[in-house]
Amino acid sequence: MPRKADHFGIALLIFVAGAVVFGKLGFITPIFYTLFLAIGSILPAIFEPVHPYTHRNFYHSKTMMRRCCYGIGITFFLGIYSQIFMLIMFLTLGYVMHLLMDAPSGLPD
Repeated sequence: MPRKADHFGIALLIFVAGAVVFGKLGFITPIFYTLFLAIGSILPAIFEPVHPYTHRNFYHSKTMMRRCCYGIGITFFLGIYSQIFMLIMFLTLGYVMHLLMDAPSGLPD
């Protein structure tokens, strides 16, 4: 299982990579997208801190990952009309990235 420092390191890496990529693509405010991506990547650790009996319940589950993926699809299309939906999409995308990083050690259904 990745440690807390690993999650924050990955969040920082996502933040820097996102800033570079969004800047190259010509987004006007790439800092907001990358900030929401980084915040989303640490949300599961905030919702379910690492404790033997509470870690990897609902917020670290395959069900939550499926719901987030549906949310990413919906907010992507809504983001065409409003930038707030794009920010929500990047927040959710960061959340899914965290779950994917935890996936090798197993996620509950």
